[in-house]
Amino acid sequence: MVPEGKYVVTSNGNSQTQIFLPGSNYKLDLRSNNFLSYEVSKTASANGEVVINVTAKGNGKHVFNIRTDNLSLTSNQKEMSLKQGGAQSFEWRGRITSDDTPWVAVVVPDGEINERKEVRGAGWEK
Repeated sequence: MVPEGKYVVTSNGNSQTQIFLPGSNYKLDLRSNNFLSYEVSKTASANGEVVINVTAKGNGKHVFNIRTDNLSLTSNQKEMSLKQGGAQSFEWRGRITSDDTPWVAVVVPDGEINERKEVRGAGWEK
């Protein structure tokens, strides 16, 4: 049991940032052959597209799925093969379906919904 908060978990030279909440159980896979740490960010391009960027560090092959509301993307899955010591990035580009409603995007790595990260925005945030 640990107090709620943001933690950095380190194992065998790999670090992973986690936010832990009270009353929850968490499963961390820190094995070096399957390690994954990633961040999600958003920007808006000059032509009105929303750009969702994922930067990941770790080892092995990983599949990222994205689930969205009020955001139209051309694909919902990306794969990457990571090698220890380096970071890789990829992006999704999409369009807001309705400018009057906020949008949300949830990125899920390797089918592990508990490891999800989300970004949000709205059409009026230019």
